[in-house]
Amino acid sequence: MDGLSWTLPLHELWEHYVEALVRREAALVGGAVRVGRKRETVFPIEWSDPSHRSLGHLVPDIVVFTGSRVHVVDAKYKAHLAELDEQGWQRFTDDSREAHRADIHQVLAYAALYAADEVNATLVYPLRHGTFEALARRGRDRSVAHLLHGARRVRLELRGVAFGSGARDWGASYQEGRTSPR
Repeated sequence: MDGLSWTLPLHELWEHYVEALVRREAALVGGAVRVGRKRETVFPIEWSDPSHRSLGHLVPDIVVFTGSRVHVVDAKYKAHLAELDEQGWQRFTDDSREAHRADIHQVLAYAALYAADEVNATLVYPLRHGTFEALARRGRDRSVAHLLHGARRVRLELRGVAFGSGARDWGASYQEGRTSPR
């Protein structure tokens, strides 16, 4: 490819990076990985009136199937996790709040598509290496919430990953089968 110029938007590079991390860790526990970029996770939306069609399908970035567990992973190239830690929700800008809420609603909509004994939904955000290390030392590189409704339980996780320097703790939830916060 000498002499050929090419570009790759950072959000796509981030999605590929997260996919590689997920594939590596899922392989350790025999998880089957499906990805949206290969059209393996497409869910068409059938509208009663096609003229009102505002969205044609849902496409989760990454879905891992391990036994009776499903893990939906959505890679977000945004600084939300670091900003939340530094500023707190109250000082988040209105635009950032709305974008973050939309991200959570999106990954929860993806999680609702799967019927499994255990459903995990993760938003993965990039962090600078130093920021990741500081957050990890304080146990704040991820945050977990549980949504319960009847017998349905969804584990929601916000996770920060050092971009470009590996993710030393990415596979802990796969390897340990962990479904609760640290």
